[in-house]
Amino acid sequence: MKEWQKWGIKDPDLIIQDVRKVMASSGGYPNLTIGFNVKEQEAEVRERIRKYRKALEGAEIDAAILSNYHSIFYLTGYYPGWYDRPGSEQYALITRDERDPVITMVSYNYLGALSMLPYFNLESIRPHNGKSAEAVIKEAVAELGLESKTIGLEEDDLNLAAYNKFKRFLPKAKFVYASRLLWRIRSIKTPLEIRLLRRSCEIADIGMDAGMRALAPAVTEAEVAGEVYRAMLKAGAWDHWGHPLLIKAGQQITYAEEKATEYRIRRGEPVCLDLGANYRGYISDITRTAIIGEPPRWLTKVFKITFEMNKRVIEAIKPGVTGDELYKISERVFLKSGWPRIDPSQKLFMEHSVQENTCYVGHSIGLVCHETTEAAFIQQGNKKPLEAGMVIAVEPLIMQVGLGAARLENIVLVTEDGCEVLTKYPWDLNIINR
Repeated sequence: MKEWQKWGIKDPDLIIQDVRKVMASSGGYPNLTIGFNVKEQEAEVRERIRKYRKALEGAEIDAAILSNYHSIFYLTGYYPGWYDRPGSEQYALITRDERDPVITMVSYNYLGALSMLPYFNLESIRPHNGKSAEAVIKEAVAELGLESKTIGLEEDDLNLAAYNKFKRFLPKAKFVYASRLLWRIRSIKTPLEIRLLRRSCEIADIGMDAGMRALAPAVTEAEVAGEVYRAMLKAGAWDHWGHPLLIKAGQQITYAEEKATEYRIRRGEPVCLDLGANYRGYISDITRTAIIGEPPRWLTKVFKITFEMNKRVIEAIKPGVTGDELYKISERVFLKSGWPRIDPSQKLFMEHSVQENTCYVGHSIGLVCHETTEAAFIQQGNKKPLEAGMVIAVEPLIMQVGLGAARLENIVLVTEDGCEVLTKYPWDLNIINR
């Protein structure tokens, strides 16, 4: 007699099957992630997998082992818990045939995975049960007869220890880089993704309004951040943030610290609110500038230039335009303004993209706040044209070291004949009189 039988508990496998039947027959389930009902989420996931399989076929890759949790979420709907450490405790194996992906997770998250994925076979959802995640994937590869085939890996995410395990477990397999295949697919948002991003932006607008209302002399950056979080959670944001909440005042705006601190905001210094919501995994990003009391002349001037750069770039966004062309539009506005550069090498945005080490004034966004240059980056030298369905954050800015900055940022959807701004909070320099 098994231990659970002594206590009069029903066979766990039968319990799981009963739960899956209820989920599959219901119009919706509270643990769904991407979709608002089972049919919608399944249709979205299976269409994404279809596109990915076509990409694998075109690259002559037999299967792919996904290790990035955004990739796993995108192609399955499984949103891992913090117990599943990316690149070491969770993977998804996707083949070119019609089989369901094999998804691994720590045993603690097994039932959660079942509730998120009622459309996949039970056999495809595999907890570790004392094995390493790599060992679970090895078994699945062997079951499918793929031990000597070409297998794609996400080279920009997989850690070295995990890679060495796969090499040891599957010595006959040919491993190739495959990250770019999925980035290309993710760069064009589906109608459901656009719907989710719209709501994420609406929640970010609510958070921005709460932050502006909380600004007052002597309040801390952290206190303002608390009001922003509270408002966004009430509006439906997930508490698993995909965007750092930057509430920075005065010259602290020019620091690289990506957190709100105990610094007390003072009258007469600019305050930057750079925030975003996570709605069902989709990230928004909005930035506005405020000041308590009358703004100094330098801030008024810099904000006017920043406003004009944002306006001109957004007006030019449409399919076919390149990131380089949009960057040059922003740069022309800056040069015409006559505002001096502190350093001859300084560009419009004093931050370098990791991918190309060139300055940018906008970035693609979706499941990640700053997505790859494979998608839509508004940066110097990017000759890739925009396409309808891409979503970008536009944020040219000017930083005045020692004083602060004037910042604006908006989320923009590229449409068939132009673009649509999804963040609606007013652009004005917010002058707080209290």
